[in-house]
Amino acid sequence: MSRMLAKEAFVKQLLTDGVDTIFGNPGTVEQSILDTLSDYPQIRYVLGLQESVVTAMADGFARVTKKPAVVQLHATVGLGNATAMLYQAHRSFTPLVVFAGETYSDLHAFDGFLGGDMTEIAKPVTKWSARITHGSQLLRMLRRALKVAATPPQGPVFLAIPMDVLEEEIEADIQPTSFVNWRASPDPKSVGKIAHKLVKSENPLMLIGDGVSVAGAQTEVKVLSDQLGCPIYGVDFADLSASFTNPLFLGLIGHTSGEITRSITLKADVVLAVGTPMFPELFPVHGPYFQENASIFQVDLNPWEIAKNYPVHIGIWADPKATLNAISLEIDKLLNSELRDKIIKRKEHWSRINSEGRLARQSYFNKVRDQLPMSPSRVMEEVVSALPENVIIYDESITSTDELLHYLQPTHPDSYYLGRGGVYWCWLARGDRR
Repeated sequence: MSRMLAKEAFVKQLLTDGVDTIFGNPGTVEQSILDTLSDYPQIRYVLGLQESVVTAMADGFARVTKKPAVVQLHATVGLGNATAMLYQAHRSFTPLVVFAGETYSDLHAFDGFLGGDMTEIAKPVTKWSARITHGSQLLRMLRRALKVAATPPQGPVFLAIPMDVLEEEIEADIQPTSFVNWRASPDPKSVGKIAHKLVKSENPLMLIGDGVSVAGAQTEVKVLSDQLGCPIYGVDFADLSASFTNPLFLGLIGHTSGEITRSITLKADVVLAVGTPMFPELFPVHGPYFQENASIFQVDLNPWEIAKNYPVHIGIWADPKATLNAISLEIDKLLNSELRDKIIKRKEHWSRINSEGRLARQSYFNKVRDQLPMSPSRVMEEVVSALPENVIIYDESITSTDELLHYLQPTHPDSYYLGRGGVYWCWLARGDRR
């Protein structure tokens, strides 16, 4: 180990962990970090003039790169400005490492300008919030912050760093952060029970969310759906966990009205929820969401979400990709010619429902196509027709998302991102709007 100023060790630790971008809004109590960054051009500093904007940029960056993004805020007021977007990141499980400077430790008791307990302010909207009180803690806690942010359920973490801590000379133990390998395999007995229930089901249903995207399990979702002729609905869905051109993907539910959600879920005799809460609705209902004798299964990397609102028959805390693959392999062993014929008919049924819903929606859009003022559907039709190939879409159209997706039909992972976390948007399941 070599001795150096804590602020230099801080930057070197970020470089060791592959961090090449910091999103920030600078201020006096963070100036030592900013001065140090001028000596390390390998790290790009993306300036924002308001902290909520800075945090929003980092949220998008983390979602695209699929690793923690680093955010620098300015003192207590800056953290206050960023709180709404931290709520967004916390609800949507975006990995962020957020830090803000404080005045010198021996001045905290004066409760002066920009004062306040930032760790308490940040706690409700972060996975972990802490103050570094000595230079010797800095690197250990920075590595912990990176690890906690990246470990499912992912989310933002916050560090308050007093000015004097950054100016201390420390023994700098710089080493790569130890990230958690969360690719846990499911219990074979549970997999077998789920597979048997799904094969015997008359009306199975898959509910998916962003946990599918985090695990890279889009292919496994499609394979299992095709095996069963099973419809798919997105619930906590913003990172394209299924293709909109898949005839078995019927849209999104579970965000605004519980009545819309339960009109779909009550029809199923077996429900498999993967990587999603059940349900993050604005207006849930108190009545039942599932048939009395329905079998409910939930797979998630976030144990908090499993059976959080509704009892499940089997809850699996494991990698969705590995779990879906294991279920598919087990189902292959159980299928016979009679079951395959039933599945083909079921697949044709749901594909027809999907097609009819799309035609009905297009018929409605045609009726209002030439009206003035211009209809949202006409706007989105023209926008999509003008898009270049290989474009990445970030959708904050909110009440016009349904129209956008009708024409856009995003297919490839990482090509479409939706504002999430309950902050921006709500929209109806495919076919519900006429």
